[in-house]
Amino acid sequence: MSIRKTLKSSRREHWKDAFIYLILTMIGNLAPFWVSFSLSLLIGQWTGWLGFFRHGEFYIYSASILTSILYLVVYKSSQKYKMTNVLLLVLVAISAVLFAGVTIEGILSTLSIPIPINVGFLFFSSFIIFLISVFLFFSLNLFENIRTSPDYAKIEKISYTNLENRLDNLREEPKNGN
Repeated sequence: MSIRKTLKSSRREHWKDAFIYLILTMIGNLAPFWVSFSLSLLIGQWTGWLGFFRHGEFYIYSASILTSILYLVVYKSSQKYKMTNVLLLVLVAISAVLFAGVTIEGILSTLSIPIPINVGFLFFSSFIIFLISVFLFFSLNLFENIRTSPDYAKIEKISYTNLENRLDNLREEPKNGN
């Protein structure tokens, strides 16, 4: 089924369930961020957003969100999202490599081996990967909700219509031998 047809067959409950799951996942997966953010505001030590991106935290958050949905896509879904599997795995790998790079930079700097890090790239790339992760998480959950929770009233109506059409066709067929 195409994306357009899938979305047209969606119901409000599909969107609501996907959104609630996204919110709960964002609360849980981003718990360290929420606590740090709240505490920095509470004690009046807000230093800006860079403190939350400087050590590559959002690469970890992205990988966490992506692997949360990977199980659904790879094992639970009867549909095969081959390109999505590849995209998810590539994004997890990119997140892991970039986080490892930031971590190695931190370790080497403590050993007085400074490696310059492009903070702008760090902020931009981790934020973009995070947004893509959130979008994929929500979208794939929505599609899975639609696939696993069909509109039974609509299916029943179509079935009755098909049955009526078949009965009408039987009535219209000329009887053999008469």
